[in-house]
Amino acid sequence: MSGVRRTPFNQYESIVLPMVEWLKNQGVRFEMNSTVTNLDFKPSENGKTVECLYYLYDEKENEIKINANDYVFVTIGSMVADSSLGSMTTPAILKLKTSSFTWHLWENISKNQPDFGYPSVFDKRINESKWASFTVTFRNPMFFQLMEKFSGNKAGTGGLITFKDSNWLLSVALYHQPYFINQPDNVYVCWGYGLFPDNKGNYVQKKMADCTGEEILTELCSHLQFNKELPLILNTSTCIPCIMPFITSQFLTRKMGDRPQIIPKGSTNLAFIGQFCEIPDDVVFTVDYSVRLAQIAVYSLLKLNKKITPIYKGQYNIKVLFNALKTIFFPL
Repeated sequence: MSGVRRTPFNQYESIVLPMVEWLKNQGVRFEMNSTVTNLDFKPSENGKTVECLYYLYDEKENEIKINANDYVFVTIGSMVADSSLGSMTTPAILKLKTSSFTWHLWENISKNQPDFGYPSVFDKRINESKWASFTVTFRNPMFFQLMEKFSGNKAGTGGLITFKDSNWLLSVALYHQPYFINQPDNVYVCWGYGLFPDNKGNYVQKKMADCTGEEILTELCSHLQFNKELPLILNTSTCIPCIMPFITSQFLTRKMGDRPQIIPKGSTNLAFIGQFCEIPDDVVFTVDYSVRLAQIAVYSLLKLNKKITPIYKGQYNIKVLFNALKTIFFPL
């Protein structure tokens, strides 16, 4: 995601819209602005067969009967649910599950189905899973020029920069510019985050979660010692803070069974997808995980003879092991 340069060939209009049109031509019906609330299962001692899907549309309860040849793919949980935005002059506000329908759906269907996992392990510990992130739009090249001088890397050629002495544990990433289609030549964008949003800053004596975009940008520039240039940077930039309550919820401590299998035991027409399903030896928080999980769900449920994209096992790569040992014994 973050390493993919935006081009005319990987935009919403050129990928998603044609795909939606193709699916419609195959008979897929899209119900927009709808919220799935629950599933009904056919009574059975051994099997699990979804027979009805309930959803809200225009604040009214509706249902869809599931036919014999239908399949149900359910996204459970969401790491970006209830994210909220601030501005240069206002902080983002922490939301506590006010609209995260994917969490409510998982909670509803798992009440009487222990093998559907336990969403409370992931969505009831917001203090452990929340982040504060931010995006900055610069209408002046100064910040990017200073960062290139500071890091020795042009934007898009280096990695994430983390300030290890930051009370917020700030990180910032500068991507290749332009990042967006039709991005003006004099506009630059970057993204960053803080892992400890409840700590006071080193320079701005406020919790990151309580900071405006101007205050977050001030803290970032102060760590970089861009103090002389700070007034111009602030006057020609827009920093948007974002509070994300569940962004690292998939990393929370758990035990086997807290995440459900992709195809629950006995399922005849149901599969789970999303970052909160179980794939042994794989790594969450990646595009790979979501894609591989969807492959497993579709190929297995429909009994298709297709090959799942193999998991990259870097822990067995000699070069990776060597670099890990070097870092352990000879840290910077």
